[in-house]
Amino acid sequence: MSIHNKEDLEKLRHLTEGIDFAMLTTLSEEGLMHSRPMSTLELDVEEGALWFFTNDPSPKTTELNANPECNVAYSHKGKTFVSIAGRASVVHDRAKAAELWNETHRVWFPNGTEDPSLGLIKVEIEQAQYWETPGAVASALSFAKAYVSGEIMDSGEVKKISFR
Repeated sequence: MSIHNKEDLEKLRHLTEGIDFAMLTTLSEEGLMHSRPMSTLELDVEEGALWFFTNDPSPKTTELNANPECNVAYSHKGKTFVSIAGRASVVHDRAKAAELWNETHRVWFPNGTEDPSLGLIKVEIEQAQYWETPGAVASALSFAKAYVSGEIMDSGEVKKISFR
């Protein structure tokens, strides 16, 4: 991975830090998109991957095993929006699970990292897009300026990044 990509991944990690839940979208057997909330364990800059705990087997692991293409979407207080497209795999790696483990996870996996239903979803990031607004006051001023001047409003920074 190039330095440029690491810088972009660091930006994505910064933008998604502190966002408790993301929406993971997979493709169902019927060919329909299916989204559900997931708690991101890590955005690994070195691997260019997102990590999540999951029950396995589950409907989402069945969908990902059939079609690994997925999307992970983040939103924070109407200021930051991130959409990450990638390829997911269901992983059973006790060492990685232990590395990412927090005792609060025990409410879903009572036997800890030895829980037989504990799996990991690894999403290898292929492309991302983000939109970062300047905040409520700056957005309001930009809106007012655009309205008065007839110019298009400055909505903040929008960037599309490819990691292929």
